[in-house]
Amino acid sequence: MVLAVVLSTKDNSRNRELTCERLQKFGEFAGLTIDLSNYVGDYEPKPRDIPDDATIIEWRDKIPNEQWQWAYGAIAAFGIRPHEVFACEMIDPLTLRVHKDTKTGARTTRAILPEWAEKWNLIEMNPPETTQTDRRLRGQLVSHQFGSDRYNLPFHPYDLRHAWALRASVIKGLPISTAASMMGHGSDVHTRIYHRWLNDAQNERVYRSLILKQNG
Repeated sequence: MVLAVVLSTKDNSRNRELTCERLQKFGEFAGLTIDLSNYVGDYEPKPRDIPDDATIIEWRDKIPNEQWQWAYGAIAAFGIRPHEVFACEMIDPLTLRVHKDTKTGARTTRAILPEWAEKWNLIEMNPPETTQTDRRLRGQLVSHQFGSDRYNLPFHPYDLRHAWALRASVIKGLPISTAASMMGHGSDVHTRIYHRWLNDAQNERVYRSLILKQNG
């Protein structure tokens, strides 16, 4: 039965990958002897062009609405999911608490670049207003606002989260377990999903910093 569900999904697709992961965990929870590793496939997502810090700052300053500026800044500074801008609170200038009614529940995350949180005054909560309660539709609202419908950013709002992940665990050197916990997922997800977006420029920056002891 389990294998039939797996085989009903497309080979080498994200759906197949997620189905195997979820059914493997379900099987382990139910005490079943099952190994779906041979059916996961070789799914490879389309490459993302993760914005660098200068680009993130540039486009934040182009947003005319202060509430959407706050939302953009919160995603960039704290690595939260787009829908979480409507379900969070600031604990102090460098600490943000995500509420439990979100994708992976309550958690605390922190600013990897403290200067962003402070300069953008994120401690003064100013999220956009919405009557929407469904988190998927909340996420779509953010995407539409930052997309071609309104502000026409050259990247997706989720790319700000990807940038936070790389900055935290690669550029700044946080342990993967710590960065993953702040983002609300496991270390395996952090390594498998986020590290694959490293490009040559980021690799060179890490090499020069750690091996050649150069800055910048």
